[in-house]
Amino acid sequence: MTIEVECPKCGAFLRLEEHLAGKQVECTECGGVMTIPRPDRPPAVAAAPPAEKKEVTFEDRMAVEAEKVRRQQAIPILAKHPGKMLLVVAIVLLALLLVNLPWLIQRIKVQGFISLLESKSMPDRRAAAKELAKSPNVTAVKALIKFARDDDPSIRQCCVQGLGKVGDQRASEVLVQLLKDPVEPIRADAAWALATCGAEDAKAPLREALRGLDESGQVEAGARYALFALGEKEQFDALITMLTTSEDHGRVRAAQALGEIGNPDAIYYLEKAASSNPAIVKAALAKAITKIQEKKY
Repeated sequence: MTIEVECPKCGAFLRLEEHLAGKQVECTECGGVMTIPRPDRPPAVAAAPPAEKKEVTFEDRMAVEAEKVRRQQAIPILAKHPGKMLLVVAIVLLALLLVNLPWLIQRIKVQGFISLLESKSMPDRRAAAKELAKSPNVTAVKALIKFARDDDPSIRQCCVQGLGKVGDQRASEVLVQLLKDPVEPIRADAAWALATCGAEDAKAPLREALRGLDESGQVEAGARYALFALGEKEQFDALITMLTTSEDHGRVRAAQALGEIGNPDAIYYLEKAASSNPAIVKAALAKAITKIQEKKY
């Protein structure tokens, strides 16, 4: 390492070796003698005292190990084993598929029946309406309500009967409208269906149907049965009276209604009416008696 010094006599700059610092040398330019100054050095930094070594206790080691365990537990076990994670995900998806498979199959079937209802084949349309009654989900009910307004009377009747089996109050409005259908059996089926689908506001239209033109008594029997189901218990006696005063079809419907109600008090009147009625009525009366006996009123 070299140092630079200036000659005090001639001002010349000299480059000298560091080991000459503090010694006298002659200037190479003027021959003057000068003392070479020592170079400035940064002050020495005092060394920090050595840190006191802390003794590691058993409790410290246990704390470190506990922290390691805590961190390992914070990582989900499936994240450590991606293969197992994929297997679990696959099992969960398969379970969800199996749980929802019946619902998916039913939905596909319902959509198929709706497509048939929209076709032009009358046998297919009637069959589809009957099948939709076996699928009491929202889509099926909406389809039955829609096609209960169909132009074809047989389709209307199939849908009305289906709604009666489903028993959904969302059908109450269209059934009330069909109490004024020009076809009497449809009016009768609409009244009958209101026993399971009717809302409270269906009572007034049902009472009005009792005052309408009903040659066979089918509409009257259906309306009285629906009113009984909606809370008018006095209709029970009116149905008993119909067993002897109505036409044959009305008596059949009245017997069916009494069978659905299940009151054992009706058995005496059903048995009594059986002696003076044609075979079709007797069969309905006997069936009603059997149904009442099987019920716990």
